[in-house]
Amino acid sequence: MSPEVSVLSQKTDVPQVVVLPVDPLNGPTAMLLPFIAQRIFNMAQERMQELDPERFTRVLMANLWGANPGLLVLALLEPSGKLVGHVTAEYGTDGVKKWIYCAQCKADGNVGDAVRRALQMIEAWAESLVNVQPAGVPVTRLTMATHRDDDAWRRKYGFEKDRSVCSRVVGSPIGSSAQ
Repeated sequence: MSPEVSVLSQKTDVPQVVVLPVDPLNGPTAMLLPFIAQRIFNMAQERMQELDPERFTRVLMANLWGANPGLLVLALLEPSGKLVGHVTAEYGTDGVKKWIYCAQCKADGNVGDAVRRALQMIEAWAESLVNVQPAGVPVTRLTMATHRDDDAWRRKYGFEKDRSVCSRVVGSPIGSSAQ
């Protein structure tokens, strides 16, 4: 990560929430790993109906333990050490382009500008992936799955709406009787 990305807010009028990369072997995030895994699992159960939450969490955590360079998990911590949020981000490529997909971003209550700093950390990490295959190609997009209002993400964090992702239960009625 670049040195200009601060783990603490420069603002004094917001809650001071620390944003740290999760490392299963080192630092304060190692001790919180079971709680982070449970948060990821719970959010997958609540908001990712298209997948198996247990499988998603196990694969993500195995990749985290394996130090997969294409995965970044961030913890949002109060100065006391209380876990108040998490973010997951994964590197993707089709062999020509590169992108980052943020499947989960969840904060408990007012975390000040911690989400903004988490996004800055993700972008700094994305810049470091320029030498990952295909080498020399920069990461060009950050995509995010969210249940938050699109306008709020546009205003607050500069996201643009590219498309909408909708889902339905397979086998449910199609058409006017589907109400």
